[in-house]
Amino acid sequence: MDDDGAVVEAGPAADRGAHDDDRAQLGGGPGQVDDRLVDGEVHDDLRVWYARTHLEAVRTAIAEGIPVDGFFQWSYADNIEWVLGRDARYGVVYIDYDDDFRRIPKDSYRWFQQLLGAS
Repeated sequence: MDDDGAVVEAGPAADRGAHDDDRAQLGGGPGQVDDRLVDGEVHDDLRVWYARTHLEAVRTAIAEGIPVDGFFQWSYADNIEWVLGRDARYGVVYIDYDDDFRRIPKDSYRWFQQLLGAS
């Protein structure tokens, strides 16, 4: 929050690394990454990187005394966006629109599961 009480969004302090070239693909965030179902799995390592670096920034902010109310991962599952329809996939669970809306946990789902189980 800034001095006027407005919510301030900021990227991670550790906004450098192995995916520097890939960040240009993010545009509006990791929902702009082209998640693909291959052999029953979705490998979304860029989304994992995005979440990890942002959570590292949250940890740094807390260590520096900045009040943090929470971290919100958008979204649990792929959904239909008003403007983008089914093209943008924001979720950590892949929705297979061609197979009775079957739900398939992405690698990012398993990463969050492991992270939360470790805490």
